[in-house]
Amino acid sequence: GAVRVSSMLRHMVNIGVATEESFQIVLEALCGRGRLRWKSKQSGIVCAADEVDRLIQELWERQNGNVSTETCNLALRAYAACSTPRGNRQYAQKAQTLLDKM
Repeated sequence: GAVRVSSMLRHMVNIGVATEESFQIVLEALCGRGRLRWKSKQSGIVCAADEVDRLIQELWERQNGNVSTETCNLALRAYAACSTPRGNRQYAQKAQTLLDKM
């Protein structure tokens, strides 16, 4: 699932062959998890939006802000799925920041 394609993306980034489509595949896999939360070795308890946030920032930097609307929509979908009034992750604010960048 999402963990496997994420590690495949890391490898593709490391060897310099990752494209925006490579990132989209991982974003889609993460979106498929919905609101599910899981334990990450690096970050503790996370949901799709936490991972998507990291990936979209990385892609934004790699492409100097030239990220497709389709990719941004995948990130917005993850933020919407994970957004709750509880917690302190501020997904709605992150979504607004992404919209402002677009």
